[in-house]
Amino acid sequence: MLQVFKLLAPIFIPAWQFFREIAPSPRIEYALDSEQFKTWHEFNLRPQEINFWGFVRRIFYNREWNEMLFIMNCAEKLITSPNQYSSEEILKRLKTNLKLSDSEHLKFRLVFVSIENGAFRRVILHES
Repeated sequence: MLQVFKLLAPIFIPAWQFFREIAPSPRIEYALDSEQFKTWHEFNLRPQEINFWGFVRRIFYNREWNEMLFIMNCAEKLITSPNQYSSEEILKRLKTNLKLSDSEHLKFRLVFVSIENGAFRRVILHES
């Protein structure tokens, strides 16, 4: 009987250790071939404004936020252990969300922003 309680305890009393460490999350910036890859734009799926019903819907179903979490997870994996899958997923989702055709070329980069001595510091850790 004690063994059953040990197995059920994590269900009722969860451990609140979500993260091994807290580190800055990369920002994803993209550039288009039509601009000769000169102008970089920050990629963000969060809407500027949400009406009341949109807010209520997002409590139960928030596809955009889940997609952004997946993209950020791929970006973090690309920094810690670079692989082709993460890079391809980021490019695929950027093209889909920006509504680009397959013929349009796109580059992305991962930028970490920190504050050092009162000034912003931008470090580019990956560029496709």
